[in-house]
Amino acid sequence: MTTAPAVTDLLDDIKVIDVDTHVIEPYDLWTSRISVKKWGDRVPHVVWDEQAQRDAWMTGGELLRYACSAAYAGHDQPPPENPRKWSEVKTEVWEPHARLDLMTRYGIHAAVLYPNVPGFGGGKFTAVAGADGELALEMIQAYNDFLIDYSSTDRIGSSP
Repeated sequence: MTTAPAVTDLLDDIKVIDVDTHVIEPYDLWTSRISVKKWGDRVPHVVWDEQAQRDAWMTGGELLRYACSAAYAGHDQPPPENPRKWSEVKTEVWEPHARLDLMTRYGIHAAVLYPNVPGFGGGKFTAVAGADGELALEMIQAYNDFLIDYSSTDRIGSSP
């Protein structure tokens, strides 16, 4: 009589992919990569929203979204509560090395990272830039460069 393998043994061969996670954009993502001298406050930046009592991504005086609104992981309050400022966000949510360590502990092989600030396809940026395609392009390029830097932390999972 043969014995069935333990469930944990079966799971060792399964590569779990997190398909619904978000990258939490650092507060200097665009201000460190795009000329604020050239574009002024149209460059996405974070300010404290006194009325909402939380950090907010702004561009040209327009709210893009609240800065930590997708940083639920590890937060001490259940949804819909989320961190109000960066200091309340768990390191594993934004720092790539810590995130990889957490993924390893949880047995997650890979993750699909969704954008928060630009929206899918950079739609928010093209709307903000309006007819100024150069600004929209710079914002999207800065975001893509950030994602390359962020994801390149994982050298083991990288393709050659």
